[in-house]
Amino acid sequence: MAASEKHRILQQVEIEKNRAEADRLREVERKLAGEAQASRMLNLTCLQLTTNSNLNPLDRRN
Repeated sequence: MAASEKHRILQQVEIEKNRAEADRLREVERKLAGEAQASRMLNLTCLQLTTNSNLNPLDRRN
């Protein structure tokens, strides 16, 4: 196999590795974004519950 052919094949392998890593990182980013959104929604819900429970401090039904 000629040196230039070997070099071309090695470059292709490196490109495929980089693509696979980019795909993996995009998936991690999507997962983290989803977790962050879920966390924000949970925080909002807790804030709303806390705010609602503090509207009437004499109301002990909560």
